Amino acid sequence: MNLSGKSIKACAEFYQIPSKDILIVHDDLDLSMGQLKIVSHSGSGGHKGVQSIIDYLGNTDFSRVKMGIGRPLFEETLENYVLSPFYEEQRDEAIRMNKFAVLACQLFILDGLESVMRQINEKKRR
Repeated sequence: MNLSGKSIKACAEFYQIPSKDILIVHDDLDLSMGQLKIVSHSGSGGHKGVQSIIDYLGNTDFSRVKMGIGRPLFEETLENYVLSPFYEEQRDEAIRMNKFAVLACQLFILDGLESVMRQINEKKRR
């Protein structure tokens, strides 16, 4: 995942997809578990995979669905936390979040960035 920019660039070049039409879905430690946020033209926020995409594409013109996973509840490292399954008590929320993320992707494709941002971000749905 930390080197995902290489694959994204190769795919975008092969299919001649402009950066503005790319939607990246990724985890976000700084959003509460289950929260979604749609962003565009923003930095990596310390996310190594997103930084790789920025580095390979050479811009931040793509959009993202940020899926909140919150912070570790116990003493595990951040690396172990993000690479481990959700805690048992988070699984139902994770399933709901995944379904909502799929809806966000569909809205992006069908209605465009502004529409999905308005519907997801302004309502602050969980």
